Amino acid sequence: MRGELESVNALRTASPRARFDAYLEVGSVALEAGRSAEAESLFAAALGVADTTIAAGHPAFASARCGLQAARLAQDRSVGDLAGLRRDWPRCRSWGYVPPALAAAVERALSGR
Repeated sequence: MRGELESVNALRTASPRARFDAYLEVGSVALEAGRSAEAESLFAAALGVADTTIAAGHPAFASARCGLQAARLAQDRSVGDLAGLRRDWPRCRSWGYVPPALAAAVERALSGR
């Protein structure tokens, strides 16, 4: 995991879209590994980048929101985010590519496991 985080830090000079994709991917891995606090910060960083580079209705934006919501739910926080997760998940899946770790975490959160 440390290697992935170092790679994300090296992306500070990369394009905004490359940073977004890296934060989304590494956040998904952190979430799957049970490191929900780290995942939350990575998904929040992805959303920070997305605000200026990706349209709010784009499925990639929904993927980052789903990751953030799933990370919070994994920490037993923000139970209200479950409604947002249910709203965003179909759009996220419509994107065509969802990091497998994110998909597994969201499915767990939605099923209550």
